[in-house]
Amino acid sequence: DGNGVYMLDQKSMKLSKPDFLPSALNSVVAEIFVDSKGIIWFGTYREGFVRFDAVRRTVKQFIHKRGDASSLGGNNVWSFCEDTQGNLYVGTMGAGLHIMDPQTHKLKRFVHNPNDLTSLCNNDIFRLTLDFDGRVWVGTRNGLTLYDPESEAFKRYDKSGIYGSWIYDIFLDKANT
Repeated sequence: DGNGVYMLDQKSMKLSKPDFLPSALNSVVAEIFVDSKGIIWFGTYREGFVRFDAVRRTVKQFIHKRGDASSLGGNNVWSFCEDTQGNLYVGTMGAGLHIMDPQTHKLKRFVHNPNDLTSLCNNDIFRLTLDFDGRVWVGTRNGLTLYDPESEAFKRYDKSGIYGSWIYDIFLDKANT
């Protein structure tokens, strides 16, 4: 288990645990993401994810709620990205891809279906990256998938040319490739 989130006082150069963050952030924090509005998102191992507005000092935790289809599908959150409309993409380990509406905070979930080649290639998501065309590249435990938000369609990429199937990170060059 991890020790969570610490803050660095740049004057004294001392680390301290912030007392205004929830106990979920005393665990393993797998990802920290700052969106276009300056909101800080923390993805955790087994505690869902946390939204922190540093200006207003407000905190909200998002976790799986049994029977609630608009809640998080699982509590292991490993990756975030944001599109130009402000939608937050949330990648989980074991529960697929979620897209959060910026107004309602409702989540839409997409999962792997072994019988559907136009679904995610795996539900374990390591990395999400927005490209210059507004599409989301999804690195998983079983290859690479491209999500087009306009059509809500997924395209799986053949493993040929990819060493192994675990995609931990995705980088785009200036040519958007």
